[in-house]
This record gives sequence, structure tokens and C-alpha cells, in this order.
Amino acid sequence: QSLALNTIANIGGQEFAESLNEDIIQLLVSSRSVQIVRKKAALCLLRLIRKYPDVVPSTQLAPRMIALMDDNNKGVLTSVISLILGICSHNPKGYEQARDKAIKILASLAFNNDIKSLYKYYLTVAPWLQVKLLKLLQYFPPPSDTAVMNRLHHCLNDILTKTQITKNPNKNNADHAILFEAVNVIMHLSGHDVTLLHKKAIKRLARFISFREPNFRYLG
Repeated sequence: QSLALNTIANIGGQEFAESLNEDIIQLLVSSRSVQIVRKKAALCLLRLIRKYPDVVPSTQLAPRMIALMDDNNKGVLTSVISLILGICSHNPKGYEQARDKAIKILASLAFNNDIKSLYKYYLTVAPWLQVKLLKLLQYFPPPSDTAVMNRLHHCLNDILTKTQITKNPNKNNADHAILFEAVNVIMHLSGHDVTLLHKKAIKRLARFISFREPNFRYLG
């Protein structure tokens, strides 16, 4: 199944996309599919949507795709978020519920007490997943629910507060990718007249400008 999905993603043309997209979707949403196949199916579908956006009915898929955001496997979840990001880059209509789920997942990564069970890269929890979740939030207006908005505020504030510059360039790359995507979310919110953590973000970026290291100054 994995080899077939790789083949469709890499050499399959529009005919493959039209005739096999429903089979790929079934592999993705089926509870009988093993995790590696579900990851491959999500990435294969993403490739087809990028190449032939009119072939896959993304709006009709919305409820099933959003339901996949409840998957506990971080590898599957990262692939699913990549797929939803690809769909929303064409048209986010129908995926509004993904915003609140993305905030919930982001909070679980930031404030999960059972931190040992989560994937960590240089002590940073699932950095690529965090970046994708923050990117997803930028396709939608701010949440109207006060509790959800407070949760988002808590997450963004935590990112701004805890991100430091270390001697390890790999950890810096991961942490700073999350930080700058969080700043993008803050800028996105300010475009909707929500000045959430605006001054704190500016203060954090000013610290980067104050460093002598040119790479950090450039980032700031």
C-alpha cells in the first residue's frame, strides 16, 4: 500500500488522480489502516491536490479531514495538518472548525504534563507540528469563543516568553521557527483588530536585533 501511494504521488497523472482519489481517502480515514499507510495516504492526497486541485472535492472532505485531527499519533497528525494546510491554501471554506482544534492541539503540546510521551527535537516538543498548526491559524479570523481565545493567548504568550537563544544551532532553528510563526499569528490577529501580545512580540524581536551575531540580527 505504501509503495502504491508513493507511486501515485510521484508519477501518477490526472487520470490516476481522478480514478484513485476516493481509494486514497478511504485508506486515510479507515480505522483499519496502519499508521504508516495513513501518513502516506495523507501526503499522497496532498500531492494530488497541489497538482490537480479541481479533481479532489476538498469541501466535501472537510468533516472527515477535521475528524482526523483527533488522531493521537503525532506522525499521522503532522501529515494530516499538512494536508489540511494544502487544502486551505486553495480554499479554507468548510474548514473553520479546524481552527479551534488546532488551538487545542497547540495547547496540548505546550502544556502537556506527560511530556515524556511526546516526540521532542532538542527538547522542543514536535516543532514542525507546532509550526504547521500556527500556519493553519492564519487562514481564519480570530475565534469568537472567549475560552478558545484565552487558550490561544496563553499559547502565544508561552512561546514568546520561553524562546531563548542557545549555543545549539539545531535547537535555535526549531525554536525560532515556532517563534516567528507565532509572531505571524499575532500580526494576523492585529489585522482583525485584535492587538494580542503586539508589544511583547515587538520587544522579543528587538532582543534579536540587539545581538552582535548577524544571523540573529537579520532574523530580528
